[in-house]
Amino acid sequence: MEKVARVINICADCKTTESSCWRCGPAGPKSLCNACYMRQLNRKKREVSRRNIAYVCGDCKTTETSLRRYGPKSLCSACYLRRRNQKRKKRVLRKKNNNQCADCKTTETSLWRCGPAGQSLCNACYLRPRNRMRRELLRKKIEDEYEAASALLLLSCIEIKNQ
Repeated sequence: MEKVARVINICADCKTTESSCWRCGPAGPKSLCNACYMRQLNRKKREVSRRNIAYVCGDCKTTETSLRRYGPKSLCSACYLRRRNQKRKKRVLRKKNNNQCADCKTTETSLWRCGPAGQSLCNACYLRPRNRMRRELLRKKIEDEYEAASALLLLSCIEIKNQ
């Protein structure tokens, strides 16, 4: 009986010895496993497609930028940040027909609300009673849990003494 020498392929990229299909790579035929071959093939396709597409900013029409932002239209990083900051500034303070808060008498707020009696309230004064109620409910819940835990501890101590 003759022993047949088996050729072991080693991937030039990831160094694996097992693959369903060996492909041609930089080190010659059968030097890449199938996974590494596909990864390199896709990388080359992406590079070619990026070179062929000229990106133009939708606002300033520049073609050179380090970072692209995508939305309704393609923007360079500077235009994207400028738009985002402009939107934030618009939301800061609103005046509404010379309204005045019925509680604190302020005339500027991020949001005007209608109080329980129909009066105009700034957002902070409208939320204050709601937050107070939430805090009180939370405090009561914590106190109840503490009392229940104390009662259980007391009962367990009494049972231990009785044994």
